[in-house]
Amino acid sequence: MSILKSLEAELLKVLEQIRLPSVGLKASKNKLALSTAKEKLGEIYVQHLNKADGYYAGMEILPAKRSPSAKTRPRPMKADC
Repeated sequence: MSILKSLEAELLKVLEQIRLPSVGLKASKNKLALSTAKEKLGEIYVQHLNKADGYYAGMEILPAKRSPSAKTRPRPMKADC
């Protein structure tokens, strides 16, 4: 088994062991997705870079949806468009 496949297998084992009480976690091959019951919050990922023969770790946090009260509040300034 190549080093890449071995690392991915070990990473998946570790990701599957992570537990958080208020956040749902779903582990896949190179990614850990974070979500609540209603929406996806973001993800943490590790990517193999073929040309550089290395790894890149990244994180993406998705913006939260506005609450209903924020939608009904008037804007502080009038829009010109």
